[in-house]
Amino acid sequence: MDHLAASDSPPVYHGPESSSDEIIEGTRPPTRTLSLVTQDDLRELTGTLPRLFALIKEVAGDDDVVTETVSYGLSLPGGAAIVHADGRLIGRWSNAERAASMLGAYLVWLGESEAN
Repeated sequence: MDHLAASDSPPVYHGPESSSDEIIEGTRPPTRTLSLVTQDDLRELTGTLPRLFALIKEVAGDDDVVTETVSYGLSLPGGAAIVHADGRLIGRWSNAERAASMLGAYLVWLGESEAN
């Protein structure tokens, strides 16, 4: 199955619970600051960088054609997550191109120059 729809159920958080304000070891982020990590460092560490994209459609208006953003997405090595322009989760796809095709939209890569 290519498309995985979102659940209407609230998220479930797993982890230690406390009835007081005490800090439970391992539940707070570390207080130390990481050294600056560049995109090149991240690419070397993970082998790739996530890519942002938008899916757009041309919709016939009263007098002309209007271009609207349908959704935004994040492309990762394991697939693409798509979020509706108003923030609702649409789903997960095998890749950005497949999502655009199945949703009848144009794919626009964001934050990249025309040369890429």
